[in-house]
Amino acid sequence: MLEQIVFPSDGEAAAASDRIKAGTSFDAIAAERHLAAADLDLGTKSKAEIFDKPLAEAAFGLPEGAISAPLKGAFGPTIVTVDKVIPASFKPFAEVAAELKRGIAQDRAKDTVRSVHDKIEEQRTAGKPLAEAAKSAGLEVRLIDAVDASGRARSGSDPVDIPERDAVLKAAFAADIGTDNDTVLTKDNGFVWFEVAKIDPAHERPLSEVKAEVEQAWRGEETARRLEAKAAELVKQINAGAKLAELAAAQGNLEIHHVDNAKRNGAEGLPASGLAQVFSTGIGAAGTMRDDNGGAIVFQVLDSTLVPLNPEQPDSQRLALTLNSALTQDVLAQYVERLQKDLGVSINQQVLEQVIGNGPGDVN
Repeated sequence: MLEQIVFPSDGEAAAASDRIKAGTSFDAIAAERHLAAADLDLGTKSKAEIFDKPLAEAAFGLPEGAISAPLKGAFGPTIVTVDKVIPASFKPFAEVAAELKRGIAQDRAKDTVRSVHDKIEEQRTAGKPLAEAAKSAGLEVRLIDAVDASGRARSGSDPVDIPERDAVLKAAFAADIGTDNDTVLTKDNGFVWFEVAKIDPAHERPLSEVKAEVEQAWRGEETARRLEAKAAELVKQINAGAKLAELAAAQGNLEIHHVDNAKRNGAEGLPASGLAQVFSTGIGAAGTMRDDNGGAIVFQVLDSTLVPLNPEQPDSQRLALTLNSALTQDVLAQYVERLQKDLGVSINQQVLEQVIGNGPGDVN
């Protein structure tokens, strides 16, 4: 696991290196330069995966936890540190045999798919219809009845099963009847050919076709509205002094869950979308939120604990780096906007970032 700091000049890199030798931490130098964790982290990589060769040579010559001297990196003078070293390992053939066989089979399958692709394309180039071209390659054409742009059938049922549906539908709705269309590449490196046989003009569907959908949508909206109204009513009663347990029992013995150690970044048993409402509700007060299934949750805040700030904690340091980086970017954006407005010039963002000492990861 590697981390790096890129400096705008050799002098600043050398000064930072001297401070590190004198006891200043790598993280402290990064914080001073307003670098976020994403700007430092190079991830876990093998030597061959690091395209910056001087950096690769230096990194793989360092022991775990060590920090390099300034390097001539691809983006400028760089200091790199090795957080963790994962020793190289070799697996016996028996352990990798299945994986190797699978890889060989996939390579052979790719060759077969490419051969089929070329055969069909040759037939299409010769003017053969798609059905005839497919038959010559041993494939069958699948006829799909009318569908709308979302893939739903004429009856309004669930979307039709079409390979790479979104991409195929987008291409089909941009095509015309009988045209020779480009193939659509699938995620597993296959191909989909299609032709548009008929186009029905856009029209309003009659009530007989959409009645079931309309009823289902209305029931969903009405259920949500009533749940929201009932939840708001219960919240009002709790805030007026009613007991949550008594109200839950009166509503059909609804189950009450007690959530401990809820934090702004997550709480077990509560949807993430409702945490902001929880932390904006006072102690003893109640509120409501939607659950992940569209239902309603009524909650009451029983207590709140203010955790003292410890600047030495990793969470606090990451937060400081994030805030410093965000503040720097905000000020920089305003500065650049004002320069462009006053002078009528364009700004080389990458060079400007290097001048103020931010890493390449900060370039917008």
